[in-house]
Amino acid sequence: MPDFDKVTSAVKSAEAEMGAGNGAVKRDWVVSTLNKSIDIPGIPEWTEELLIGLLVDYAISLLNRWFGHEWLAKIGEINAS
Repeated sequence: MPDFDKVTSAVKSAEAEMGAGNGAVKRDWVVSTLNKSIDIPGIPEWTEELLIGLLVDYAISLLNRWFGHEWLAKIGEINAS
């Protein structure tokens, strides 16, 4: 199961840095950012990046399904209460 806190934190940073739109560019930025902070011993970096990308895609897909495409704002509301 992906670490939603790390993913949402990276997505928030990407949104702040790049604004709305540019989904593929933001995804690549999020994957790169997470890959820098995660090391899986014995696995080459390119494989880590592939796995992290799949987990990010999965996490975003679940968040979109559970909360809709405005999930980042909804999660912010939940965390604020």
